[in-house]
Amino acid sequence: MSRSYWLSLCATVGLALGCSTNGHCEAVNHGSGTAQKPANVQTQPPYNPPPSLPIPVKNDIHSIARAFETANTDNESPAKASDYQRYLNSQTDLARWGYIMLFIGGFEAAITALGVFLVWRTLLAAQASAKEAKRGADETKRQADIAQAQVRAYVSVASASLSFVDLGGVGAQPFINVSFKNSGSSQARNVGWNPTVQFVYGERKRTRSLVDSPDPQKWVRTHDIPASSPAPSDGAMVADMLLNRFADAAGTNEFGIRVRIEYAYFDVFGIQGDDEVYFRFCPQKRDSLRRR
Repeated sequence: MSRSYWLSLCATVGLALGCSTNGHCEAVNHGSGTAQKPANVQTQPPYNPPPSLPIPVKNDIHSIARAFETANTDNESPAKASDYQRYLNSQTDLARWGYIMLFIGGFEAAITALGVFLVWRTLLAAQASAKEAKRGADETKRQADIAQAQVRAYVSVASASLSFVDLGGVGAQPFINVSFKNSGSSQARNVGWNPTVQFVYGERKRTRSLVDSPDPQKWVRTHDIPASSPAPSDGAMVADMLLNRFADAAGTNEFGIRVRIEYAYFDVFGIQGDDEVYFRFCPQKRDSLRRR
């Protein structure tokens, strides 16, 4: 039983005993304290009847006694004891399963951490593999470029000369004679070139190209050049570059001449190669120009 039940029982019994004692007390020493009793009066002891409890208190005590008997009967009941035992066993099982679930949760957390670590290591390995693959691809491309460079065609200008031609008495105009060579290991195809002539005297300049276009397909076509071979010379005249007219405008018989030769070609891989070279010729005199 609970502690409050026992406190209520003790308070009820104490109250009953107090009421029984106070109900049979009589007052004494009424009147003056100096009064004298007659000498011939005999005193007799007062009558004290046996104590009796009030009926409500008796009912309460009987109720409490029956409650005790009922509680004792319930406590001693096998069914009640069995219920308590089953409840205790269930709580014990719950506590045991709680420990088991805690262990399983820790094991799952460890497996998750291991999985994260493995994924991290896999990502690092994949990154290293990608870098290695890129390095291998770069090396393969470099080797291919080296192999391609070893068999490509390489065209250059072997020689160039400048002369002046007077056609029909119009005046001397520059005539460029050029020779190409191929120092590569494959044939150079569709070789084209475009000469540009410039007269220079101080700040005065006059420039003219054979073909006024940067497109190599419009330039002068020449021979295909075999591997490691020179090509036959080729020539072209740049029109509208009269030597006497520039000399008269400059007021001198001596001036400089610059020649630029642009050329382009295709190798066996279909790759276009192009370059340009510059030549500077000594000042020319009108009286010493070669005519033909």
